[in-house]
Amino acid sequence: MPIIYPPAAGFTKYLPSTRMLDGAFLCEFQSVQSMVNSSVPAFGEGTLWRAGDFSYLEAPQLAADHHLTTASGVKLYVQPINGFGAEFPQFALEAFNPALDGVTDDAEVLTLALEAIQSAGGGSLIWSGTAYVGSTLSTDGWLGDFALLGRGNTAGLKTSIDDISVIGGTPGEALNITIRNLQITGAWEDNNMQSEQDRWLLHIPSAGDVEIQDCRIGSSQKGAVKFGNARSFRMIGTTIHECARGGVNISGTQQTRFEGNVFEHLGDDAISLHTTESATSVSREHIVQGNHFVDCQGINALGVRNLLVSKNTGERIRTHFVRSGYDSSFEEGNGTVLGLSVTGNVINDCLNVRMINNDGDNNYWIHVNNAAPSGGPDLPANPGEPDPSGGIVPLAGNVFGIGADAPKAGAWGLNISDNQFLRTRQAVANYSDWGEGLLFDDTGYHDPAVTELSLMPYVRFYSGTRTLSWSNNILMGFRGFRFFFRASSDAGFRQCKISDSHFIWSGGGSIFDLGGSGGNRILDVQFRNLVLDGDRFYANAAHANDGSWSSESAMTAFNLPGCLGYSIAGCHVMNVSRIENSGGALRWSAEANYQYGQCVSDGFSTENRGIGVPMPASENWQLIDCDADTGSATWGQVRSVPQSMPSVPTGGYWLKGMFVRNSSGTAMSPDGSGRLLTGWRRAITGNGNVSGTDWLPIYAATTPA
Repeated sequence: MPIIYPPAAGFTKYLPSTRMLDGAFLCEFQSVQSMVNSSVPAFGEGTLWRAGDFSYLEAPQLAADHHLTTASGVKLYVQPINGFGAEFPQFALEAFNPALDGVTDDAEVLTLALEAIQSAGGGSLIWSGTAYVGSTLSTDGWLGDFALLGRGNTAGLKTSIDDISVIGGTPGEALNITIRNLQITGAWEDNNMQSEQDRWLLHIPSAGDVEIQDCRIGSSQKGAVKFGNARSFRMIGTTIHECARGGVNISGTQQTRFEGNVFEHLGDDAISLHTTESATSVSREHIVQGNHFVDCQGINALGVRNLLVSKNTGERIRTHFVRSGYDSSFEEGNGTVLGLSVTGNVINDCLNVRMINNDGDNNYWIHVNNAAPSGGPDLPANPGEPDPSGGIVPLAGNVFGIGADAPKAGAWGLNISDNQFLRTRQAVANYSDWGEGLLFDDTGYHDPAVTELSLMPYVRFYSGTRTLSWSNNILMGFRGFRFFFRASSDAGFRQCKISDSHFIWSGGGSIFDLGGSGGNRILDVQFRNLVLDGDRFYANAAHANDGSWSSESAMTAFNLPGCLGYSIAGCHVMNVSRIENSGGALRWSAEANYQYGQCVSDGFSTENRGIGVPMPASENWQLIDCDADTGSATWGQVRSVPQSMPSVPTGGYWLKGMFVRNSSGTAMSPDGSGRLLTGWRRAITGNGNVSGTDWLPIYAATTPA
């Protein structure tokens, strides 16, 4: 490259220069600071300057878009570190001479560096050290994709200004954005969180493909990250911490993926996925996998499609782990849950610290809420199948339950399986009793009192759920646990199956509560192979230590008022005041179910132990004689089980309601009418064994073939 130097340049040592192979000179300095402080005069536009590992080109003397100016007034352009003419140039922030001490305001320098990227049509910026930001780094009008990359373990962006975003603004088009290996730290001011309702450390309302990887973002009264209308969003290996407004808020974005992240000490949702009025597309295709949630709310997905929540862990989750549903502020077509899978998660402890959805002192492991606005006809009994675009095709009206003539919203394709929801400590008076520090919310860290009422998790499906599969889940250790189906006259439930799961220590109310108002349209609900151990630790005030119940309604396993079709098979129930409360429900069938207790009466009796109101054997509920008295040496042990005999028993002590199956075969069993004798049911507790008095024959309804 030809460079014009003053005549003295080749004959003196005044200039820090070296002769290049072509006879030209390269101006060299050991550091950027020494170059900026130098008194070397200008050599002319296009002269190559170097400072340490960074290259510069001399700008015209009248240039206004230069990046640096030396002490002698020389204007310089910073050059990419990956070579001249690189397709996606990479700039080093250090080449722009920032302080990077975490105290001096580097916002102006960062702005110059980002403008250099935009002038090149897009590129990346890499640095070490912490850049303090005293004003928002604005992306307004940007047209080039960009990446912010940290070098080593010290790179970061920091601000102490409470009412700014570190990075914000609206690009001129949907840009691809990458942020890697950076620590982005905000500010905490001692004021009310309401002033920060829409403040985020990273806030870009419109983007293309976004990736955040291996970052640490937090320590702010604002939220951490908010993006809107992106083509895709991916967050991997990142820690979001100590943000009063919450973690990550994504709206109108397709194909989001959260994997291997940590969300800890957040005052609101860790992840919020939704479609709002400002979104240009329905939010769909989301994966939340392999993350850890601590001291925060979980995943709030409103008006989204196809959400997979898998293999996550969590502890001290507040108000909800997964909340998915409808909101009346959504645009038409954006309010229905379609495709939700929650699988393989292990979550410990749930705490209610504030109300959501006007549900009072309730909190949720899983909450699917599809309440549509008032007005409009009910959903038809057999609505159409989901269409390929993600909508629901009804028989008439609009698509998603908006407007006077629209059908109500629904939820389709829900799979909740292979999860563990546990309470790890029983004696909790204050938050710190969990042994994991203080609670973090909009007031900062503190140690609130914790009541049993606040430890009552719910699983809730509201208004119009279709095709729900709940299987292989374990829920254990919660007083007042409930599994809610709430239907109104606007929408109902169809094809819901709860199977192969454990519900242990509920404490009060109902384990399954299927009811509601209006039409109570709950149809085709199947309960299969469940273990329901209600008040396992005798915490309910109506459950005495000897196993007796003082109230029939203190705790119900299946509370099913108005349910128009259900079946129960292969279930094991213990420590409840009653098994079923049908209240006008229609049970299709009950097969091979077992209840554990010591019962002397078919109806409610304070003399019954373990089960206050047993189900009769004639309804396919077998009574297992299990000692329910905590003062007994055999407490919790099974004393006898249903047996098979070739004839009516002639000896032994038997409990009322026990059933002995006939094992003699059909040759001797039919009575005079040809009915098959299936066995004998015990009518009186005791050791008498008189046929027809102590033992009542039970016949099949039809003649055997």
